[in-house]
Amino acid sequence: MQEVSNTIVVVADDADDQFLIRNVFEQTNPAIEVVTLSDGDEVLPYLNK
Repeated sequence: MQEVSNTIVVVADDADDQFLIRNVFEQTNPAIEVVTLSDGDEVLPYLNK
């Protein structure tokens, strides 16, 4: 059985968008971890960790 994670990965190149999305989740559901990445080149290395 696969482990369920409370992590959302947001890929956005705009720092303001990253801040807004992270802030909304922190205020509405702090149990969800928000990881922000700046571009698609960062996604695969993050997922392979």
